[in-house]
Amino acid sequence: MTRAAQTGMTLIEVIVALVIISAAGATIIGLMASISRNSAATLAATQRANIAKAYLDEALAQDVCASAPSNRSSFNCVNNYNLGPQAVTDRFENLILGFDDYAVRVTVGVAGIPGVPGAEQRLVQVRVTDPFDPNNFTVLSGIRTRHP
Repeated sequence: MTRAAQTGMTLIEVIVALVIISAAGATIIGLMASISRNSAATLAATQRANIAKAYLDEALAQDVCASAPSNRSSFNCVNNYNLGPQAVTDRFENLILGFDDYAVRVTVGVAGIPGVPGAEQRLVQVRVTDPFDPNNFTVLSGIRTRHP
């Protein structure tokens, strides 16, 4: 047989092709893993922000007054929202599936607005901690005043 009549690839050519394909595959898999990690971090940050906003909106919708109801569904004053670290719940204190690993803390204090009496102003801070890394947290703050 002449060399011109032979077809196919030599063993060396097959090995070189496999090495090139393997290197490309490893690069693509590494890139996908990096994208996945970054996507998970972004999702967790978005969820923390949404949870904090929901709690902050709920608290700021209440009046500045003094009362002491026993459960969150009865809260009618912003002052009632001093909540220690707890799992994410709805207003009726039902756990929200998928968010039960997050920790929420709400603190209410005097906002320190000049010219507004301390009894008529409140600073509400909501801190939501990441379930996978306690060093990652989101804090949202808002001010509520009593309008005449």
